[in-house]
Amino acid sequence: MAPRHSCVFHLGLPKTGSSSIQAFLRGRTSELLRHGIRFPAPGPRVSRAVIEERIPHDDLLQTFYKLPRPSSPHLIDYDRAIAQSLRDPPGSTLLLSHEVQSLYGEDARRERFSQLSETHDIRFICYLRCPSRWLASYYEQAVSQPNGFHAPPERHFAVRAYLERGFRGLMAPFRELGELELHDFESVVAGEGIVPHLLHRVGAGALVRAARAASWVNTHAYAPEQLSIMRQLKAGGIEPGLFVRVRQLFDLFNATSRRKRGPIVLFPADLRAAIEAQWQQDREALAGEVTLTAVAPPAESVPYRDDPEVMEAMAAYVATAADTEAAATIRQAVAACTPVPT
Repeated sequence: MAPRHSCVFHLGLPKTGSSSIQAFLRGRTSELLRHGIRFPAPGPRVSRAVIEERIPHDDLLQTFYKLPRPSSPHLIDYDRAIAQSLRDPPGSTLLLSHEVQSLYGEDARRERFSQLSETHDIRFICYLRCPSRWLASYYEQAVSQPNGFHAPPERHFAVRAYLERGFRGLMAPFRELGELELHDFESVVAGEGIVPHLLHRVGAGALVRAARAASWVNTHAYAPEQLSIMRQLKAGGIEPGLFVRVRQLFDLFNATSRRKRGPIVLFPADLRAAIEAQWQQDREALAGEVTLTAVAPPAESVPYRDDPEVMEAMAAYVATAADTEAAATIRQAVAACTPVPT
């Protein structure tokens, strides 16, 4: 009996190396195919409105049809990709890797996967992080985007979803659709690296050397003071282009500053306690499947202007910036910022 085709779906929770994984895979579709792995290439660019019209926002697998943010949205013809996969030699693999942006599972496209399971052995791979670190990193990314989130962290949809369901609930729909592999993001990164690890898991070990030699997308990291300024500016309706220029000044300052940046944005104590309580339930539910490396945040939140040295250095840097409008915007925001609640 000929071996069945395989479908490996990398469930890329945001802030778990998904952009690096997808950047590497998109640039090596031909090499992957030579090793019996089909990775669908992106189709033509489409607008955000088209994406939202075709795909419900609360669908856990909405990104089954497009590339993740911050890439320009694309639609991928998966019916065509699946048909091509079936024409590949027996035992070949269809590899999908997309960010699970919405974190909801009620509308998971079970029918499509049910049909796919008739011809493919389906396996899901997901990298999980200690939630206190993961959610803080995710929230930081949202705040630092021009059109992103600027409300308090307890209102961020990922925070709400985690508090309601935990990792065990978020992953439940996929357990019903196929085999689910859970891996500890922090341990993998500290070991062979996220991209080489995934390549080994999907049978593409021949590409590991290229993955180790590649340079990866570096996530911009901002101090609590800078995030406070960005939140305030967006709440005040700043024009997106000016916001980007303000952020560029922060990036330049951070690149030249010798001070090692501290922990990422910190949540209020009551929110941290709620996340920890849900995490305790997760630890019990996921025991034996994955043990996540805890990267604990500090015990106390850091109020804005807690470090005068940093603020003075940033103010001095901004004063010499060529972009006087962005510099003036930062100075005004610094004067008006209120402390981050603890």
